[in-house]
Amino acid sequence: PILEFLSPNETHEARHAARWVDASVFPAMIGVYYGVDSRKIDRAAEALGASLGALEARMDSSGWLVGRSPSMAEAALVPLYVRLEGLRALGFARDLPPGIRAHADRVLDLPGGSAVRWSAEQTEEFVWRFTTFRERSATP
Repeated sequence: PILEFLSPNETHEARHAARWVDASVFPAMIGVYYGVDSRKIDRAAEALGASLGALEARMDSSGWLVGRSPSMAEAALVPLYVRLEGLRALGFARDLPPGIRAHADRVLDLPGGSAVRWSAEQTEEFVWRFTTFRERSATP
């Protein structure tokens, strides 16, 4: 997609959406991978699933969060999207809403998304790091 300039109102909406991602998506995401108790991990996974459902509802009919092209709101989601497979291995077993799966694919297919897309090795290292953290945290 070709980037288009956002109107002042759309710029405000994109900033608001990026802040919403920071406040709603990331705490739940972090709860999944730093969780050491299965109940807490499940609650964080449930919260992440709910946030992704709410995110899908926020999407514009264009398939982007604000306007007819990617914005800073999409950039705010890249950390989540590159970690999705690792999050699944760490306890996020919820189905992604279809709009979110399609959005993640579009975002990661952008030049910036392609540049930071994780390899299988990076995902394995991420999962190993937090699995090791969990094991060490559980040891008295």
